[in-house]
Amino acid sequence: AAILEDIVEADPDNLYAYHLLGRALTSRGDKWRAIELFSTVLEKWPSDPEARHQRGLIYIDVEKYDEALPDLVEYLKSDPEDSEVLFDIGYVYNGREEFETAIPYLTRYIELKPDDFEGWSQRGYAYSQLWMHVEAIADCSKAIELNSEDALSYGNRANAFYRSGEADKAFADYQTTID
Repeated sequence: AAILEDIVEADPDNLYAYHLLGRALTSRGDKWRAIELFSTVLEKWPSDPEARHQRGLIYIDVEKYDEALPDLVEYLKSDPEDSEVLFDIGYVYNGREEFETAIPYLTRYIELKPDDFEGWSQRGYAYSQLWMHVEAIADCSKAIELNSEDALSYGNRANAFYRSGEADKAFADYQTTID
């Protein structure tokens, strides 16, 4: 990172060096400094989608969902089919307990990446929190089909089973999460 800092200092208009430095800071765990750096980038280049994307991801990592959301939504305007950002926005809305808002983003993500268990699991979680048990069970079951090792999907499906009055199935899924 020190070499990149020197490059940024010597050539403060080198956007690529800023991006590399931000990623280096993030990878070594200096997330708050990376956020500051990407904020500086956005002051200099307000329409830079990559800085918005990277800062949004770091905000998710430090569980600052309210700060992450504007960056990710703005980035999505530059690439509306970016499946990872669709997932991230759905994840953020789940983190903010805005489950109805999360579902369309996660649905679009699933349309683009139907074989990724995490999209199914996150949408199943949102459905479960909305007491939409049939949908939650279906999505969590699909996530489990795609990745039978995902304890979170078993737990979410167990909650949906329990809330829908299927205690035996709930117990079996809870047991799977323990085993």
